[in-house]
Amino acid sequence: MVSINFLEKLSAPSLNCVYGKPGGGGGYRVSFWADSRPDLSRFSGIFPVNVDMAMSACPGTWGEAVTVGWGAGAWDAAAGQAVADAKERNAYGAEVERRMKETPESRRAAFIAAAQSKPRSSDDEDFALAQSIDREIAAMEAGIDGLHSRPFNDKLVNPGGLFDRINRLAQSAYTKAQSLKPGPAGRAAFDAWDERIGGPVMSGVARLEKIVYYRQNRRVRLNEVTADAGAQEMASWGNVDFNPVWTGRALLLEVFTRHLEGQPLIDPTFQRRIAKDLERLRPSGDPGRAYYYHVPAEPRPAWMMTPDEEESQGGKIVANLFAAAVGVGDLIRLIDKVDADIRESRSAFWQCYRVRCQQPGQAFYAYSYAMWAKDNFYFAKPAASAAIVNRGMSFLGEGAIDGGPVPMCAPQANALSGALASAAAQNANDPVGSARRIVAVMKGPIYAGWQACRDRMEYIHRPRF
Repeated sequence: MVSINFLEKLSAPSLNCVYGKPGGGGGYRVSFWADSRPDLSRFSGIFPVNVDMAMSACPGTWGEAVTVGWGAGAWDAAAGQAVADAKERNAYGAEVERRMKETPESRRAAFIAAAQSKPRSSDDEDFALAQSIDREIAAMEAGIDGLHSRPFNDKLVNPGGLFDRINRLAQSAYTKAQSLKPGPAGRAAFDAWDERIGGPVMSGVARLEKIVYYRQNRRVRLNEVTADAGAQEMASWGNVDFNPVWTGRALLLEVFTRHLEGQPLIDPTFQRRIAKDLERLRPSGDPGRAYYYHVPAEPRPAWMMTPDEEESQGGKIVANLFAAAVGVGDLIRLIDKVDADIRESRSAFWQCYRVRCQQPGQAFYAYSYAMWAKDNFYFAKPAASAAIVNRGMSFLGEGAIDGGPVPMCAPQANALSGALASAAAQNANDPVGSARRIVAVMKGPIYAGWQACRDRMEYIHRPRF
């Protein structure tokens, strides 16, 4: 018997056929469904048998089993694949050896040299390339549950693939960025460069990384199988190689950092419109709060919490999170909701910003609140679990929420995690006190430092199309 779906406790009989190798030393194995094929119409994924067909008895020889399972041309195809695999291993080994000789400085120098030697493209040509990259990534996102690591990686790294085109756009973006003036005087030109050339590179790479993160960490759903091959497929996503685009992204991140330093991320006029609309939307008596770092400080909305209000309201952060997840199933549903809320609210807000919509308050609040929920899930919940939940209990099914904390803010994330762990550990026998200390950290300067970095990367990675 083999398991088809452990969540539904479904299994079916299988036929395992083992054939000895010539001269001994191990053997070959192929498995079929036994006697009849089970109804698999409700399931998807990689099934726990090698061949999705039923047999009442094993074929007489290994060769016959291969022909029955994969067709008369299977041997020739296998031989051709073996040759191709050998070439790929040799090429990979040569590439690894080449990279071991590189340094970050040599990679930067090589990228800049390539960018400077590249014939200058027009802004319209760059924008058309950015749009084509966006469409291809969008198609991957739409079919994310059907992606497999090897063909996905091939689409990235093969000559003419996504990485070649992203690097071509990154080289053009880097070259054109050298003529941009920093500060308020150059902001309009920078914004145009960001919207059409530089930004699509940054958001494109981030979206591809989120696809990989999701496939590595996705949860098993009720209509999926749980064969070992499925686990191997998930693990294989860790081999997707982003090295070819990291240097270009790092150089463009320096451009963004240089031009955004000391500058408001979004249009100050639009910020004031947000504050005004949030006040319009505030229900009477509702303290409310926009958790996005760049909420306008002046004029201060009347409904912004005082420190006492924050303490009272903030004390419920962790308790509410755990109360909403009384079981593993509820926790998974909570995770799915947070993940969906982030994606939907992010898209809605930046679309609103792109057209400078007249009533942005609702879109802004939904986006900022979803980001706050993500922060609490990744930072406050792990710190609070030891204080609020019995030791030894772990939470299952956490999976991927929006690709995890943004990696470009790792120093700030590490500082926040360390401060929260310290707050939780100060008195292990006082869970209420630990929760209060955690809340204090989540509204203090260390969290503000994380939030500022996170919001800058949200702006840089925002959707452009």
